[in-house]
Amino acid sequence: MLGHKHMLAGFVMAASTVAHSGEFVTATVVDHVVQKIREVPVEETVCQKQQVPVYSDQRQGPEPSFGDLVVGAAIGSAIGNAISDKPGVGTLGGVIGAHSVHKNRSEPTIVGYREQDNCFTRTSYDRQRVEVYSHSTATFSIDGRQYSVRFNRYR
Repeated sequence: MLGHKHMLAGFVMAASTVAHSGEFVTATVVDHVVQKIREVPVEETVCQKQQVPVYSDQRQGPEPSFGDLVVGAAIGSAIGNAISDKPGVGTLGGVIGAHSVHKNRSEPTIVGYREQDNCFTRTSYDRQRVEVYSHSTATFSIDGRQYSVRFNRYR
């Protein structure tokens, strides 16, 4: 990089020296470019329709049998008594156990379907050809000999 600046400075000194001796030096500076591919992000919103179930407000399903309720109450009572020796904890565990059996047996019922838009952003990339500065050359002649110096103009 530094060498190019010294060569260009030498060129300017040589040109001015020759110009002082009565000769004119003509130099041509040419900028060179290269083609590159640049990827430009493009975002788009994509929506798809989906079928979503609609549930009834009431839960339906087979009612638990009396035996299921008794087993749930017994398990809940045993857990309640194991947790604490205080009076009433076993009873409370039994009530919770029976309620759990009832709640777990009834399930929400699907009464229909509705369409719902599911949207998201998708990013794709467009490829564009662009010309990018590569370097410059200065071409000149002194005493019948042609010289060419390569340098970077933009840094």
